[in-house]
Amino acid sequence: MNNSHVTVEFLGIVRQKVGLEQAEFTACRLDDLWTLVGEKYPQLEGVCVERGELKNGYLASIDGRRFTRSADETLSAGDHILLLSADAGG
Repeated sequence: MNNSHVTVEFLGIVRQKVGLEQAEFTACRLDDLWTLVGEKYPQLEGVCVERGELKNGYLASIDGRRFTRSADETLSAGDHILLLSADAGG
């Protein structure tokens, strides 16, 4: 399985904690991506990601086409992933 260069955009409380709008990563599946996000931004580990999975209350939107929490979702080069709170108000 090939790793793909993807962009993660942070919204709401996640953006506040990271202090950035987006970051670039190279991963082949969402579980790999969430592990990398937690490693690069340890302030998110245990908040919205935990050991390669999204925590309850958080969703990923891939290219604005679909929302998912599935950790085994395959990523493609150029994917744009929104990481956001599923709660009202983000």
